[in-house]
Amino acid sequence: MTRKEINRLKTTFNRLIRERDKVCQVGNKFGGCGGVLQCSHIHSVGAYKNLQFHPTNAAALCFRHHLFWWHKNPAESGLWIREFLGVKWEDLELLKRTYTLKDKTPDDLYRLWKNCGLPVKTFRQKE
Repeated sequence: MTRKEINRLKTTFNRLIRERDKVCQVGNKFGGCGGVLQCSHIHSVGAYKNLQFHPTNAAALCFRHHLFWWHKNPAESGLWIREFLGVKWEDLELLKRTYTLKDKTPDDLYRLWKNCGLPVKTFRQKE
């Protein structure tokens, strides 16, 4: 994939995660926190580039929970994410070792997103 395609996919993926979750997933447990949503990766993109665009590896968190809780409290946030994902945690751990972006096209990723329940509209390449 070209850098332009990857940047476009990042923007689209982040928007789809925020649309899917609608509210901060940490604050949702307490009735919502009302903060501006961000796409937070569970396993870091730096360490697990292969999971950068996988919906199971992302959750919408507000700015405050993303930067000042998720990144500052790894032990607490680690326990929370295991509880939040439930059985999907084991799936994510398997994906961490087996899923690859190699030979994937933007169309492949859009199909994955749609199959995982993200609100994907039809994907059309820009000329």
